[in-house]
Amino acid sequence: KRKSSTTMEADPNMKTSSARVVDEKDASKLALVEEAASRGDARAAFNASVMRARGVGCATDRGLALRWLEAAAEGGVTKAQTQLGYLYSSGRGGAPRDDALAVRWYAAAAEAGDADAWYKLGLLYRDGRGPDAGPDEASALRCWARAA
Repeated sequence: KRKSSTTMEADPNMKTSSARVVDEKDASKLALVEEAASRGDARAAFNASVMRARGVGCATDRGLALRWLEAAAEGGVTKAQTQLGYLYSSGRGGAPRDDALAVRWYAAAAEAGDADAWYKLGLLYRDGRGPDAGPDEASALRCWARAA
């Protein structure tokens, strides 16, 4: 039988906390993943980010999830770079909306071969959210051509 414990977790849509069961086996996995991430393992940092964001083995913690995601992106994990681009472009997941950081991370993922990042980078250029003021159709089209 799996052991579990109860933790209090704030519901972002409510003003109160709710009880949530945290599986001890998942908590042990999270501890091992975070230990590896702390030693510089970028893939482990990505996994720790996902676990923290989803509340696997813990209460959800968007701030810590974002920090682990940044470590993974800095470590070259393409999926983390694309996800950071999304978070900064949308202002979700505890990240402030920051177009410069969105462009930075989408561009990094795109250069690593992520077609989705090329597409989303093109959207930023088209919408005037790239490094230059105003819409940049030519850059958007170049990005979309690379995404194809």
